[in-house]
Amino acid sequence: MRNSERLILAFGDIDSQRIEHVAQELGYTALRVKPRRRLSKLLLIAAVVVMLLALSAFALYQFYVADAFRSYFGDLNENQAAVMESMGAHDLEPIAAPSGNTVTPLALIGNEDAYYIRLRFEAPEGQVLNLPDSPYSFYQILSPDEIMDIFTWEGNRGGLEQRVEFFDETPNDNAVECVVAIRMQYMRHMDVKPGRLKTLHIQNLYLQHPDKEYSVVLEGPWDIDLSNRYEPSRSLPVEGLKAVNPFGEEMTLRSMYLSPLAIGFGYDFSLDGNDINSQDYTYVNPVILDVVLKDGSKAAYQQGDCSTGSSSFDGHCFFEQPIDITQVDYIQFADLKIPVS
Repeated sequence: MRNSERLILAFGDIDSQRIEHVAQELGYTALRVKPRRRLSKLLLIAAVVVMLLALSAFALYQFYVADAFRSYFGDLNENQAAVMESMGAHDLEPIAAPSGNTVTPLALIGNEDAYYIRLRFEAPEGQVLNLPDSPYSFYQILSPDEIMDIFTWEGNRGGLEQRVEFFDETPNDNAVECVVAIRMQYMRHMDVKPGRLKTLHIQNLYLQHPDKEYSVVLEGPWDIDLSNRYEPSRSLPVEGLKAVNPFGEEMTLRSMYLSPLAIGFGYDFSLDGNDINSQDYTYVNPVILDVVLKDGSKAAYQQGDCSTGSSSFDGHCFFEQPIDITQVDYIQFADLKIPVS
């Protein structure tokens, strides 16, 4: 038996055709003929096997956060998954309430625009948690008398939008999971610079009944540490640039920023002395924005809340999936093309 054959047996069931293919990709000839380079079959096989094992280990780590959010964001490409890993965290410690109920932050990603947190609510053994059967009943993490509380220091809280999506991948056990999306409004940023203390406070897990009454399913409280999760947005040099919207109104950009989770912009406009009213709303501030990637595709987004004055507009758009901003080619804002290098 040759040494190369012994090595293959030692590593287990390895596809020889796969080894030959990778060897050719690396610039070597097939293993059945003498290599052009002075490298024995044994060393070549060892190099290929080590490379494959290293890539497998890297992939398992690289995509952990993306896998944790797959049920929420869907399938992501490698660039998107790498971005999520760089700005995310996983395997955080469970948080136990005095009642014995626990919440475990399975994964989170966040920056100054938004936080996305996957949580696992778990009751003691013997208690079954399933999603409500009725389409008019929902689990909630806030009662009607509570507000989303994410800040624990003094200062401007800004506007917060929260959305919660529950799911149960293992029914009839003692746990349910959810993704909490916390988004900023009105062009304000979360103060998430390193060193600032931040917690998400959840008092109880509630069931909202069809009659809008709430009952406690799991007693808390739980305080989830969000400290030191920081990814700054990139400011784009757009101040003073002018664009014309489809209605012929001129807009002058004041600011624009881009992050893997959102794009925000602010501009001034003129109505030629006309007063603004509710009927003018869609006329004076249409969202006329495309984020175009280098492969020609456009990043899908949801429009967030906005702030409109008599001659100004500020708003957020949140991407439906995190994006790799290094893959953004340009931003189309009305008739203005803004390169992103």
